[in-house]
Amino acid sequence: MFKAKKSPSNLLHQNVFLPKTFSLLVWNIHKENNKKNFNDTLKKLNQEHPSNIWMFQEYQLKKKDVKSLERSYAMSCNMETFKYYYGVFTASDMCFDKVHLHLTDMRELHFISHKSTLITEHITTDGISLTLVNIHAVNFVSARAFDAELQNLYNMLLYIKGALILTGDFNNWSKNRVKSMKMFQEKLRLQKAVPESDHHIKCVFNKPLDHLFYKGLSLQKAAAIDTCNISDHNPIYAKFSIDPAD
Repeated sequence: MFKAKKSPSNLLHQNVFLPKTFSLLVWNIHKENNKKNFNDTLKKLNQEHPSNIWMFQEYQLKKKDVKSLERSYAMSCNMETFKYYYGVFTASDMCFDKVHLHLTDMRELHFISHKSTLITEHITTDGISLTLVNIHAVNFVSARAFDAELQNLYNMLLYIKGALILTGDFNNWSKNRVKSMKMFQEKLRLQKAVPESDHHIKCVFNKPLDHLFYKGLSLQKAAAIDTCNISDHNPIYAKFSIDPAD
């Protein structure tokens, strides 16, 4: 169903390296990004919480705009129509050293779309690497299929060196999915950021769906921000610093 034939990117800042202290905004934006209300809100968010990196899920990119965005970006698309690309989207004002795209093996309900993950690598002026993993986890599949997709991701991340951030919408609305995620987190030795005002994070069956995991970094701040129903999710803002020892 509308399987994407390609995933666009436009890397404009390849001579700009990652600062040792940086911030990011994570948000399932529910395909709202082409609406004025969303863009006004994002502009205000970026004034109040300046972010070097945006990591969005359910991004809708107009094909006519693939070269017109001011930030460097990469997408991993799970769907494509005549006018739009859809998927996870990572944008930044710094260089992308590597970009890896991944689609789930399983389709949702066995016939709708795959879900996408985007893995990007970024380098500091000291040559330290940061890997960003932007995920929209598969939904409407069995617990066994959910486990299998997490195992696939684990296999991709196991040998990554340097700092790592794994974040996005995990669709972990059941006890089995929460248990699988906990085991996944422990195997990769990831820390979990617990944002201030975490009641703003979307929950299903009292289980938060949006998460931010990390390692090789010092977390300075994390907060969930109420955006007054722009999307059915709210963004998470976080600020990190990289320890040269890592």
